[in-house]
Amino acid sequence: MALFGDLELRQYGVSAISGFLPETKPLEKLPDPLYSPWESIVNGLPQLLKTDTLSDAVDNLPVLSTAKLRTEDEWRRAYLVLGFLSQGYIWSGNEPRKKLPLSITSPLRSVSSHFKIIPCATFATYCLWNTTLGDEEDRTNPSSYSAQITFTGSHEEEWFYTTSVAIEAQGAPLIPLALSAVDATTIHDRKTVTSFLEAFSTCMDRICEILARLDERLSADFFYHKLRPFLRGSKNMAGAGLPEGVLYPNCRCGEGEWVQFSGGSNAQSSLIQFFDIVLGIKQDCGFFKACQVHEWLHRSRLNT
Repeated sequence: MALFGDLELRQYGVSAISGFLPETKPLEKLPDPLYSPWESIVNGLPQLLKTDTLSDAVDNLPVLSTAKLRTEDEWRRAYLVLGFLSQGYIWSGNEPRKKLPLSITSPLRSVSSHFKIIPCATFATYCLWNTTLGDEEDRTNPSSYSAQITFTGSHEEEWFYTTSVAIEAQGAPLIPLALSAVDATTIHDRKTVTSFLEAFSTCMDRICEILARLDERLSADFFYHKLRPFLRGSKNMAGAGLPEGVLYPNCRCGEGEWVQFSGGSNAQSSLIQFFDIVLGIKQDCGFFKACQVHEWLHRSRLNT
């Protein structure tokens, strides 16, 4: 009896066509005018960061309810917008800000609770829910996508996100095959398992080819000095000025809780974690933390 192969993937927000990426184009803005203040700020995010005026704009935001978010697309857009605003607010300026305003933390908590994910920017913020596929374009080509929101307004930043998205799309067709292969192991169906492993090997080769394109349009200098600072989390950041993390107020009086979250990272890739689970791979978290960006940075610097 099938355990996984008969699952209706859509019930879990997964597609055999696009994998963990939404099949449809994400919203470009929230339709209800209530959320215009959010959209107005995020549309000018690169300029506000460049002029160091983002904090003033965010501090003047009203505390908005999430009650008028109706569809999953709207909830995703809200999470995307609030994630970028929170990261920009914390990491703009000469010193990180140790406290987010209630106008960010209140709706961010609500949206994160809806998705059952942590209330901070993640891989979903930067990649899964932030990219738009062009009409009739190749899903596995980074050039086929555009990023809706960036910190810098740079095509280098956009390329970082779209390369990650192309990798997700490349692995999408393997998801149902992997689930069938797991079922096959219970009945000793070697043919199905072998077929999946062969497809997996081919997919990994193609993913490596996509990954190798990263430095086509993204320099190590830009990533390290311009983009990476905005991707940082609030965990283990004492050296950067956040010894206790970030204060998330839960009322207008300012009281709240100190939280520490890891920053958004490609180590959070839904696809790669899925493959790890299917193959029974247990990663060394300490090794991942040390190597997730340094290997690419080192290689890029050697090539310049």
